[in-house]
Amino acid sequence: MFLIKKELIEKMSLKQKKRIPFNVWSKERIRQGRKFCTSRHNRYKDDDRVYYITPLLPFWLIKEYLWKVEGADSPFELRKVMEEIYGREVLADEKFYVHFGNFSDEVFGEETLEEHEKNCSFCKGSQKGKVKK
Repeated sequence: MFLIKKELIEKMSLKQKKRIPFNVWSKERIRQGRKFCTSRHNRYKDDDRVYYITPLLPFWLIKEYLWKVEGADSPFELRKVMEEIYGREVLADEKFYVHFGNFSDEVFGEETLEEHEKNCSFCKGSQKGKVKK
């Protein structure tokens, strides 16, 4: 009979947590400190970065009232980004769960400052983002 370490048993029994995936546009807005929520068809209740999930909301409400905390510059930009993601028109009455949380580890988790400055368009255009070596 084999002895199995307690740590191995715990790892095997832990359910894999599903984290919300983000596209390049969203990661850039998170990097800039402008994105505090994200709209999804499914609830990501196991993502430990999420502190509140709304009931299902129609896209027209999200577009008109939550575009800024979604990281967009306007309701039009949010609609354009959503339609790019889905590859189709997002209907006004289409329903989404809005997830509010701190997603900064998505972009800063293992990224070095040098990598961040190289990849971040906000930092590239700003001398404030440069660190003297």
